[in-house]
Amino acid sequence: MAVGFLAVLGIDSGKGIFKEAFHYTPSLSGFIKIARMLVIQKAVTTAENDHLMQPADFLDEMRARFMVNGTRSPLSWASRLRLYGKKVRDLTTCLGSISWSDDDPSVSYKGITNLTLDAFRGFIRDQVHKAHAQLEDLLLLHPEERREDADIRSWMHRVVDNPAENSKNWNFLSHPKNI
Repeated sequence: MAVGFLAVLGIDSGKGIFKEAFHYTPSLSGFIKIARMLVIQKAVTTAENDHLMQPADFLDEMRARFMVNGTRSPLSWASRLRLYGKKVRDLTTCLGSISWSDDDPSVSYKGITNLTLDAFRGFIRDQVHKAHAQLEDLLLLHPEERREDADIRSWMHRVVDNPAENSKNWNFLSHPKNI
């Protein structure tokens, strides 16, 4: 029954064809996740109804019966199919998510439309400024100091560390060659 369900799940009803691996593997992942949850729920309910001395034993039995690859179970079959689908998905070129407009310099990405190149440049500029601010924080620069004055390229190659040193409050800045 589960194999039939997975076959029906693989049909793209809008197009009347089977789904491509890119769209089918998430459905398989959902099926596998729900099946695992159902096995755990069954073990918990059985333990709550005092039918077992050790709930873990029942869980181990169900795991070995339903959830181990290489067995003749729907979950094992779905796991192998998902693995195959992921391999196909990774080796298949699919349609891109970016489209350029012909009439003006804008781009659409995954349903977000009218992203102008100026807005994109502004986004990149903001990200660079944020990265610079994080770098200044990491270098522990005083607010009056400028990052350009700290020019880490001139001294970074000379930094020495001793990873074997494990005394309290020691770090690479305490190394005699870095002082």
